[in-house]
Amino acid sequence: MKMIFKLFLGICLVACTNEKHSSSENLNRTASNTIEYFDSFSKRFYSDSLFQMSRIKFPLPGINTDDMDINDNSPYYWQKNKWKMLKAEGDDLTGFKIDLSKTDFTVTETITHPEYPGMIIESVFTLIKGKWYLTRYKDVNL
Repeated sequence: MKMIFKLFLGICLVACTNEKHSSSENLNRTASNTIEYFDSFSKRFYSDSLFQMSRIKFPLPGINTDDMDINDNSPYYWQKNKWKMLKAEGDDLTGFKIDLSKTDFTVTETITHPEYPGMIIESVFTLIKGKWYLTRYKDVNL
């Protein structure tokens, strides 16, 4: 009888251990399928340079009027080795207008200033596999 009890106890322990592993695997799968909140992403994106670099799809398509001729119709690509960190927190944004346009999978952030109508900065963020990435950047300064 003691032998049967020990055998039963052993089977229960193995079954419980396997169930715990199965639950944690399901938890990991659920965690990896979650969608990142844009507000949390944005705060970290503008304050952490390493995080920012990891969340930009280089070469990044867009516009850079400082490096382009006004008559140039060829696509422009921002390169990783020439990227300067984008900052929002701590910068003086007095007078600037920031518009956010959101869909389920994209957020477009447009920054303008009424005194400088030729200046437009536009960042397009795309949700890819539950994480936000900068996928297009336009810096126009005419």
